[in-house]
Parts: sequence; C-alpha cells; structure tokens
Amino acid sequence: MRRTFLLPVWLIALWMSAGAHAQVTGDLRDIVNDLYGGDGITLSQASGFGHDAHFTAESLQGLNNLNDGLASGIGFLSFPSSQSGFELDLETGIPRRVTDSLGPLLADSPTTLGANQISFGFSFTRIQFSHFEGRELDSQQIVLEHLDVNGDGVLAPFQPFPGGPILDFELDQVIIDVNIEIEQSILALFLNYGLTDDFDIGIIIPFVHVDASADATASIFDPTPATPSPHFFDANSDDPNSSTGGSHSGIGDVILRVKHNLTHDALDPLFEMGVAGQIVLPTGDHRNLLGTGETRILAAFLAAKTFDKFTPHLNLGYELVPDNHELNSLRYLLGVDIAMQPEWTVAVDILGRWEHSGDGVGDHLVDIALGTKLMITDDVNFIGNIRVPINRDDGLRSQFVYTVGVEITF
Repeated sequence: MRRTFLLPVWLIALWMSAGAHAQVTGDLRDIVNDLYGGDGITLSQASGFGHDAHFTAESLQGLNNLNDGLASGIGFLSFPSSQSGFELDLETGIPRRVTDSLGPLLADSPTTLGANQISFGFSFTRIQFSHFEGRELDSQQIVLEHLDVNGDGVLAPFQPFPGGPILDFELDQVIIDVNIEIEQSILALFLNYGLTDDFDIGIIIPFVHVDASADATASIFDPTPATPSPHFFDANSDDPNSSTGGSHSGIGDVILRVKHNLTHDALDPLFEMGVAGQIVLPTGDHRNLLGTGETRILAAFLAAKTFDKFTPHLNLGYELVPDNHELNSLRYLLGVDIAMQPEWTVAVDILGRWEHSGDGVGDHLVDIALGTKLMITDDVNFIGNIRVPINRDDGLRSQFVYTVGVEITF
C-alpha cells in the first residue's frame, strides 16, 4: 500500500522535473499571434511602383482571430467521477464496496461515501488536438484581402487618374498556410471525504504539460499575372516562413467539489437523487495553456437507478463564469454503467456543453465516452476511458482523448 501511495508522488516529481527543462519562446497562448514577429506580415516596399504593402494590419487581425479561437478551446475536460467503487472505513481500516458495480467513470453518482470515509486516486489524460472548426490543425489557412486603396467600396482594378494605367493590385491576396500542433498531458490527483453519511467534499489537483507549435508559410496570390504586381518578399520584408512554439509544465486549475445525497434516508426511492457543486479555481497559468484563466462555478442535479447489473445515470448542471458570461453553459451527461462481473464494470456516456450566449466557436460540444473499471486488488481499481467527439466540426477538437488511472483506498 505504501508503494501504491508513493506512486503519484513520484509521478509528480518526474512531471515537474520535465517542466523545469521546457523550452518556451513566448506565451504558448500566443503561438499564432507571435508568427511574423507578432506585428502582422509585411511585404516589400521597394517594388518601384511607389506602393506600400497594405496587408500588415489585416494579417495581424487574421492571426489574432485564429489564435483566440484556439486558446479559448483549451481547458475543458471531465475528470473521473468523485465516487469510488470502494471506500475506507476509518474505524476499522478495512475497504468495503460502495455499490454493486465499481461505480461510474465520468458521471457523478448521487451515492455518497458515508461519514468519515475516504477515496483517493490519480489519472493520466492525453489530448492531441487535431481539428479547429472542422479543419485539420496542420492545414489551417488565413487569406488576407488587400486594402480598398481608392475607397470605392470594392476590390477591383481602378484608374488612379484619367489617362493613367489600370491598376489591379487590389485583387492580390496574401495566403498564410499554418501548421499547428497542440498537445496536453494531465496528471490529476483526486481525493474525496465523507463529512456525513449523505455529504461529501473533494478536491482535484491537475498537473499539466503542454507542447505547442505553429509553422507558417506565406505566399502571394496574383489573379492577374499578366500585369506586374507590387507585392513580393525580399530581404527587407518579413521572411515568408515563420515558426513559434515551446512547452510548459505546472499546476492546472484546482477543482473543489461538494455533493449531497437527497435520498439517502428514503425507504424506497423511485430513483436515487443528489445535488453537486463545483468551483474551478484559476490556479493554472492560462497564458501558457495550463488553465482557463477564469473562476467557474457549477451546480448540478444527479440521478441514478440500478436495474440488476445496469445503472443508468444523469447529470444536468449549469456552469457560471462570473468574469465572462459568454462562457456560461449548460452541462449534461447521460449514460449507464454495467457490472459485467463483480470485478469489472464498463460505462458508456454521452456528455456535452452548450454555451447559449457564445461567440459561435465551439458553443456546443458533444462527446461519447466508453470506459472500464477493473479491480486489481481489494483496495486498488484500474480506470480506463476513451472519449470521442461526436460533432468534430465545432471548436477545437481531438480525434479522441484517453484517460488511464487508479482508484485507491487506504
């Protein structure tokens, strides 16, 4: 048991040691903004046409929009349930089963631990983001239109003065192809304690490692190649190729949890009910994608009903973000855990988050999760879970998210 207890401590020490040697070129949140020096892309001003490039402000806005969309999609994750399949009786020191199954994985059950009971565990989650708004991260593209030089409201060829040449450079575009890679690894420690028979408190402490990079290549598209274009790259312009990125490690956003079982004293309830509260504290460095940068407050209703080996469960809650009401969201989870054997439980869940007043980027994310719990010893359970997006075209998404972990009673 002592070796089992020391394992997460050893993992944290290894984690923080790796972070101490991380290479960072700037705030990871700004990996796209920092391309081309962070001030937009500038072309040559030595064309001989007496014409300055007009793409700088436009390119900066284009990079900002992509950067903000990516950064806002990081940091939303479900951790393992606050219910363990086992609990420790502090008076006897003997672990005992909480439910017939080993308990749900991502859902929060109304079942509480019981007075003076403890459950503890840790999990490892790996996320490799692959898509943003339906497009692969390694093939993002920003198209920069030219400034309307003569102010006629359209981008078209124009004659600067009577009898002068027809200039068509307003039709030119700068196309920036961006290859973005973002990966997160999260080691989370969770501890739950039963204050009374029907009231639990808990804490989740995540340690996060992030690798992020952006590689960009800019090119000029001239739809009228028969006439000379004043737009090109040279020694006095930005290099058309630009790269940023680095890695960072540290503590993420700490989560505090409470749960109350509403039907604990009921003789024969139709189904088990409970309420839960959660506060996410902005302890992670959001500038380096270790946290969200906002305090989040969640209140949820919990329900479950056991039919032999099947236990359907429902979580329905609302999350409030006081400093940014656009991020307020309805959170929901519907699924079932199945006791395949006394030592083996599987679970299937549909879970989602809907930002009803969002900005149109990733406002409604829906995933399906399949997981398992396996009893290793009388006091140790193995957790495995894979989560796959249903609507991959919304927001920042990965092909899948996997989690492995251990529940311990001691």
